[in-house]
Amino acid sequence: MVFVVVDEDVCIGCRYCHMACPYGAPQYNETKGHMTKCDGCYDRVAEGKKPICV
Repeated sequence: MVFVVVDEDVCIGCRYCHMACPYGAPQYNETKGHMTKCDGCYDRVAEGKKPICV
């Protein structure tokens, strides 16, 4: 399984990824000022833990 991850250090909040995604997965987070989406708990899985939703 592959997940696309938003790089929060690089994202400028232009929302082009939202327009390009056929599923509308990326959402703009007003508080953070950039795009967010489910990343499959990438950090947790890298540590050998299960995703929070499991």
